Amino acid sequence: MSDKFTVEGKVINALTGQGLDGLRVEAWDKDIVFDDALGHALTDKEGKFNINYSESAFSDRYSEKNPDLYFKVFLAEKLLETTEDALLQNASAYEKQVVIPIRFYEKEEEGLKKFELKGKITTREKVDYKKVPLVVQAFAEGKEIASAEVTEKGEYTLSFASRTVMGSVDIRLIPKVLATPRYHKLPGLGLTKTLSSTRFAMMEKEKAYKAYYEMALPNPYIELLYKITKTYHMYGAVYATEFAEYGGVPTPISIVPIPGAKIEFYEVDRPLFWIVGTEPPVSESYIGETVTQPDGSYDFTFDFTYNPWIIYYLFADKVPDIRARISQFVDGSWLQVYEGPVDWNITEEYNRSYFVPEENVIPQPDSGVKPLVGFRYVSCGLLPVDTERIKKGYATAKAGDPARVAGISHQPFCRRLRVFGLFADADQVQTYKVQIAQANEDGPIGPWTDISDPLYNREWDDATHTWKSTVLGPDPVTGRYTNVDIKPEYDWHEHALKFTWNSANVPNGYYALRILGYKADDTEVGPYSMPVIRVDNTRPEVALDIISPAVSECGYMTLGSDRKITFKVTAKDTEGHMYTYRISCTRGKHPQEAGPLVPESRPDPGDVWSGVTNKPVEFTVNPLPAELAACPSVAYNAELHVWGSATDGYSKLSSSQHVKREMNLIVSE
Repeated sequence: MSDKFTVEGKVINALTGQGLDGLRVEAWDKDIVFDDALGHALTDKEGKFNINYSESAFSDRYSEKNPDLYFKVFLAEKLLETTEDALLQNASAYEKQVVIPIRFYEKEEEGLKKFELKGKITTREKVDYKKVPLVVQAFAEGKEIASAEVTEKGEYTLSFASRTVMGSVDIRLIPKVLATPRYHKLPGLGLTKTLSSTRFAMMEKEKAYKAYYEMALPNPYIELLYKITKTYHMYGAVYATEFAEYGGVPTPISIVPIPGAKIEFYEVDRPLFWIVGTEPPVSESYIGETVTQPDGSYDFTFDFTYNPWIIYYLFADKVPDIRARISQFVDGSWLQVYEGPVDWNITEEYNRSYFVPEENVIPQPDSGVKPLVGFRYVSCGLLPVDTERIKKGYATAKAGDPARVAGISHQPFCRRLRVFGLFADADQVQTYKVQIAQANEDGPIGPWTDISDPLYNREWDDATHTWKSTVLGPDPVTGRYTNVDIKPEYDWHEHALKFTWNSANVPNGYYALRILGYKADDTEVGPYSMPVIRVDNTRPEVALDIISPAVSECGYMTLGSDRKITFKVTAKDTEGHMYTYRISCTRGKHPQEAGPLVPESRPDPGDVWSGVTNKPVEFTVNPLPAELAACPSVAYNAELHVWGSATDGYSKLSSSQHVKREMNLIVSE
């Protein structure tokens, strides 16, 4: 059974930001009474470390699902730093971006002795160390001081430090799945050898004590490793999927492959024992990840080793149970769009495709058709760019536009705008600039300046079958971006993406944007201007109160015979960019709708609307259902949801324009 947790991070000099090597990093779980030591590692030359530990290392006493992590950093026996006052609470199964700054650090501490032990695993038969991953650990006085994975060639290197020459060092060879503090006191699970300090010789040039030791691996041990380790192959594709219900069952009716999506795989386990009549808690351990190819397909291979310790062997699952999480790469970062159900007891050859609801997917617009000359703007997000759809700064969708933007009508722009376009092949534009100017609704009125927002993209490497993340600009000297639309469309994740611009970095108002291309000989092509856009990143002003019935400071209210609650609602935007608001109420321990939703939207979809201020809004309360009828009073939750009208071109309404207010009440009748 695998219950691995992983934490990856880096130890840096707080003053210089440089990674620090050769430091011992210990991971601890903060508990009420006794803290749990989870594992440790030495930092490499870049200051990076990787610590693996099992759920059992922290969950024995209090049945924790996730640990509250902190770290201790040592130089030999000297504690340099602890993060106990800055807990990483409810750490996930795979923490990847831990950074530990060291405020006071001297690289060469007086009296510090360095040790290095290299060696090789010898066998009579060839061993595939990829299939049976092994770890060599070093112990001094019962404390683990170093560990290293065995390489594909069967080699290992252990590095550690001490102020004194140690009398002896115990080294142990053990399957990787068992290389956790829980099994330190179970030597029968590994092959152990004690090395005397006389094996270490001082190498003056390296200023370190060095030794070499070969460990013989018996055939029965190899046979055991092969028995408990199997290779699993998962393959399939990831699709953006439109579902329709047939007979109450969601059924895919349209699928589109998602290229460049990251799939993270986790092995899911239940505990050996749990309370009868309760749902068993599950734990997850990170296995690995892959990225879909340009056609949306993926191929993933991993090794799974179950625990041979007798109680686990008898009761635990010896076949992996897999959950996948899928993310998309947008503007330099990964955004999770899907979490799949658990696939229990997968087979060694497992065909599994994932159907992600299309509303969760970050869509890619059609690349469009290149113009014969000059430059063509394709879209801003999913909204096509032309003078019919962007008039006097405001966006309006037309018939036939993508469903996500259908309904956009006279709306300003907000957030990060992602603009797609294509240069004509005849011009062979190599680089380009993107410029911005303040404007009014008719055109630019201020000077043009270069935008400097980075442009991220990914290029497909057909030889290695991997995507290479690339920053296409702007160049710090020329301010230009690299044009990739002269390269094959298949090779680029977003072939027509020309720039991204965070409109929140400028004041609200009108702006003009244009592109200026450059050929290989620096001949200018263009400029080509977008229609002027109106920017508004201010969220609506929102307030919620009650006019009647009277409410005490404690939140108590007696409902009248008319069964109405009159709210006082403010949902306004001084620039006229209010879109809609709605009031809803739920009640009871298990929230149920207390009455019909009360919405109000802008009266004219083709015009601005400032919203409402202190407006009385009546909410009619439904009679109590049977399960609540006996309650003398009932808990209510009232919510006011408000949306401004600005869009980023990917949907009619933007999450950044949403504001919510809540009110909790105790209502009697």
